[in-house]
Amino acid sequence: RIYLNYSSDSEAVVQTEKFVAEADGCATGRRVNVASEKDVSEFVKLAQDETGRVDVMVNNAGITGDNLLMRMKPEDWSSVLRVNLDGTFNCTRIFCKDMVRARWGRIINISSVAGLVGNSGQTHYSASKAGMIGLTRSLSRELAPRKVTVNAVAPSRSFLLWRRNN
Repeated sequence: RIYLNYSSDSEAVVQTEKFVAEADGCATGRRVNVASEKDVSEFVKLAQDETGRVDVMVNNAGITGDNLLMRMKPEDWSSVLRVNLDGTFNCTRIFCKDMVRARWGRIINISSVAGLVGNSGQTHYSASKAGMIGLTRSLSRELAPRKVTVNAVAPSRSFLLWRRNN
């Protein structure tokens, strides 16, 4: 059973629901603002009511709006940090409660190489992804005694582009 949240690409969620159904699974997509604790809480309640608990959670929400820092509007900075970092905090804090009670769970955070090395024009995105890496490292130490693992994956766009061309 898979629960998907999205903010804008509902067609991709419909396609994923169909793909999972073809593999004899069940997927449910919901529009969720991960920056909203209320939205995330309602999403978790849906999953808990239907399945009893959540075993694996992937934080994959992320936005950017490339611009040089000196030209960046404060609201652009805030919106990227709210979705990318606050969203990870909201989802992880709420979802991990079931995992701690069950003494088993997996949390996977999709970060970025930009969080490790930075990217010109992406100070807000890089800062949010670096924050996600720090959150992952600290939380993994907190939850390891309860058999809940927390890991981050940091894909690189240049690697993906290179693979497409070869």
